[in-house]
Amino acid sequence: MDNRIIILVTDQKNCARLVKAGHMLRMMDYPGYSMRVLSVQPRDRVGVGAPALQYLFDVSSEADAEMIVLYSDDPVQAAIEYIGQSRAMHIVHGQNASGRSEFIEELKEGLPGRNFCEIPYPIMLSEALMHCSA
Repeated sequence: MDNRIIILVTDQKNCARLVKAGHMLRMMDYPGYSMRVLSVQPRDRVGVGAPALQYLFDVSSEADAEMIVLYSDDPVQAAIEYIGQSRAMHIVHGQNASGRSEFIEELKEGLPGRNFCEIPYPIMLSEALMHCSA
């Protein structure tokens, strides 16, 4: 695995908290690691949510992270392939309202050996890293 952190985001502005949490994780625990922000959108969403994605691009840039948006009819497989090719060890993601995400469960199955860091919502950034284990 490489020294890389992947932050998973949707096309919502509130995902900026995940980028900020990933940045804190990198600064405190993994200062030499690079960080990428990944959003996988369905193909029929090309061009939809552009203002929020632009905002996340800006937040990512401020956190010294590259942001990638993929469009796919199979978002899980697209994410698995991208993360696998990037050889990232740490994956930061949010928590949905139900507390369980089929998307994340499938990623965990497809990417064994990775450290998944779930950031609950709402949460203060100062508390975010308590949810990540090395």
